[in-house]
Amino acid sequence: MSRIPLPDILKRITGELELLAAEAGKLDRTIAMGLGHANGRERGQTAHLQQADHLRQHAEDLARFLRVLSPSVPEDITANADSAIEGLQLRALAHRLSGTPHPAGNESGDVELL
Repeated sequence: MSRIPLPDILKRITGELELLAAEAGKLDRTIAMGLGHANGRERGQTAHLQQADHLRQHAEDLARFLRVLSPSVPEDITANADSAIEGLQLRALAHRLSGTPHPAGNESGDVELL
């Protein structure tokens, strides 16, 4: 059982949310480009674009919240994150959250199960 300072965990989660927001932004732009190339706009297409933008904003706001909150948490508060990390599907994410180096191989963590 390894105990990790809670502020460190919060900072790592903040970084992951920032990555998620960036990916959601890419998705948002991709959908917008697709809508621009579509001949006829269907009613649901604009709703999909708004959902992707909402996903980006949601991740950005959560990251912003944790970025401001984490410095106020005392360093001596620790948590055992082993069980939570073991339950993750993406190996690269699990390594980043645990603070351990990711072994060589698939760095993206996509479709890679623990």
